[in-house]
Amino acid sequence: MPNAIHLDQFGSGTRDPALERRYGLAKKRVLMTFGRMDASERYKGFDEVLDLLPALDPDIVYLLAGDGNDRARLEAKAVELGVADRAIFAGYIEESEKAATYRLADLYVMPSSGEGFGFVLIEALACGTPALGSRIDGGREALLGGELGILVDPTDRGALHDAIVHGLMQPRGVPPRLSYFAFPEFTRRLQALVHRVAERR
Repeated sequence: MPNAIHLDQFGSGTRDPALERRYGLAKKRVLMTFGRMDASERYKGFDEVLDLLPALDPDIVYLLAGDGNDRARLEAKAVELGVADRAIFAGYIEESEKAATYRLADLYVMPSSGEGFGFVLIEALACGTPALGSRIDGGREALLGGELGILVDPTDRGALHDAIVHGLMQPRGVPPRLSYFAFPEFTRRLQALVHRVAERR
């Protein structure tokens, strides 16, 4: 049974002007990762994107949404890489602002190496934001093997760079096939499963 999402709680849309001003994103192309910044969960891909930021066009910024005990290290790393002005640490995001925050991004990026499923990829897609995930962990399942977004090997720096550049050119919009993860589909699958089990008794 795949994970399910209430698509009606999200939806495509334009950037919220107030949030755009808060993070200084006017006239910027925005990469975004949403997740807990914990030293025990460095597989999420924050480091991989930061490492590439100096090689990307200067109008591209990276919005890191989330908080945790590893945030200070990531902030220091951005300074060391010379991209402190392009790495925007948003901190904890209130649930009421989550969808609008996803809509700030031109590309949702999670080049992770140990994510179990990658539900945030589905949430980003549900907000009309193109998504890039990992082909070596649960991101592959969340993006339906590449049907819903771009898959890349996060350990291949050149491939990740090219995938980000390509991803930033993708049009916005909720993919029709995202309905595979919609809650009504979950309900239908569950009912069918219960029916099959009942028939065997």
